[in-house]
Amino acid sequence: MRRLFILIILFVFSNLIYSQNVELLKGVYYKNRQLFTGIQKEYYSTGKLKEELCIKNGLLDSLSFTYYESGKLKEQKSYKNGLKNGVWISWNEQEIKLSEANYKDNLKDGQWIIWDSNGIKRYDMFYINGEKKKKWTIWDENGQIVSEKEF
Repeated sequence: MRRLFILIILFVFSNLIYSQNVELLKGVYYKNRQLFTGIQKEYYSTGKLKEELCIKNGLLDSLSFTYYESGKLKEQKSYKNGLKNGVWISWNEQEIKLSEANYKDNLKDGQWIIWDSNGIKRYDMFYINGEKKKKWTIWDENGQIVSEKEF
C-alpha cells in the first residue's frame, strides 16, 4: 500500500512539473495541453535570457527577440498568427545592424538591406509577394556600387 501511495505521489509530482513547461508541437505552442498565450522565455545554461517569444493562441504573434549570451540584442522578429509578418532586424555583438528585412504572410515583401560587420551597406533588395522586384544594388567593402539590376 505504501509503494502504491509513493507511486501516486511521484506520478502527480511529475505531471505538475511537466505541465509547467510550454511545449512546441508541429509549430504550435501548448501549456497544460491547451493553446498557450503569453511570453515564452528561453535561457542560456548560464541563466541569461536567450529568447523571448510572444505567443497568442499557440502561434507566434507580435515581436519576438533573441539575445546574445552577453545580453545584447541579436534579432528582432515580427509575426502575425504564426507567420513572418513585419520587419525583422539583426545585429552583431558590437550592436552594428546587419540586416533589415520585411515579410508579409510568410513571404519576403518590401525592402531588404544587408550591412557587413563594419556597418557598410552591401545589399539593397526589394520583394513583392516573395518575388524579386525593382532595383537591386550591391556595394563593395568600400561603399562603392559594384552592381545594379532591375527586376
